[in-house]
Amino acid sequence: MAKTSKKADELGGPPVSVDIAELGSDALPKNEEDVEPTLSAFFGHNKVRLAAFLTSVKKAKISRFTQSDESNAWELMNTNDVSGERLWMLLSQSNLPDAVNRWVWPITQSRLATIVGGRFDPLNQTTAESLSAIRDFIGSAAFDPSGRPDIDNWGRIGIRWLMEKRSVDTWQVADELGRHLFKSLSEARRVASRGIERGRSSEFMQIVAMAAMAKGIVENAQRERDTERQTALNLREQLSRANKEKQSLESRISDLSDQLNAKSAELAKAHAQLEAERHHAGHDLIETRSAQQALLRDRIAPLLSDAVDALEIEPPAPDVALRRLKNIIAIIEKANQ
Repeated sequence: MAKTSKKADELGGPPVSVDIAELGSDALPKNEEDVEPTLSAFFGHNKVRLAAFLTSVKKAKISRFTQSDESNAWELMNTNDVSGERLWMLLSQSNLPDAVNRWVWPITQSRLATIVGGRFDPLNQTTAESLSAIRDFIGSAAFDPSGRPDIDNWGRIGIRWLMEKRSVDTWQVADELGRHLFKSLSEARRVASRGIERGRSSEFMQIVAMAAMAKGIVENAQRERDTERQTALNLREQLSRANKEKQSLESRISDLSDQLNAKSAELAKAHAQLEAERHHAGHDLIETRSAQQALLRDRIAPLLSDAVDALEIEPPAPDVALRRLKNIIAIIEKANQ
């Protein structure tokens, strides 16, 4: 299977299998069965076919590589796979034996930390920060006099790891790296046009796929924008109705408050009037009682005393007693007028 174009891979296209024949045939074993099912063999001084190594691991039914093999492989990678070419061959496969798949992702993270440096620290970074570290690492190739093709290769390895282990979206990779790799939209358009017009079929399909993805993202964004606009319009209408209801309630509350104040004033006035009348009535009662007591003491009591005396003397004088009683009756009648 052919390798994808450089720019297509940089933009985060799906991993594809590398043509393992590119590793050369001079150093390959004549018999593929001679390849040991170990990581040390794959990363050894003599290059081996990827297919032969994977077949050997499957036939040996290895579930996990030994610790010593993994340690040796790490040392050999530092010597024989500085560019990450062999590691990328493993990562570009869609289906790896369990033992290889279990080993390759942690070791890739460790290798990236070594190659990229402290800028790549996914355990203490957000996914966006890790992606930015890979982007800056790829961008450093532009300032390297030798061109450093291995930088692009390790950049692809970093993107592959992020997409697999941090679920970075394809378009997120394309957007992040595209702004860094292309100085302008016209430059990106020229590269895409060249791939469409003169590129290989794999390049053509990948560029078309990215364009379709971009169109879908734009359409989704437009739908979300329209939905947000409609939601905002509905909220504004609801807010307007709420404000009107608020104003109506405030007016009603104001009217009720005025009525309450008026009734309170009337009640206070009635209470004051009642207290005044009660006080006045009590004063009148006292005056009436005082007048009655004076009337009984000063006028009626003496006349009654004379009438009684007139009846008790010898001989009695009933005519005098009668006159005194009539005088009493006259006084009472006059007091009631």
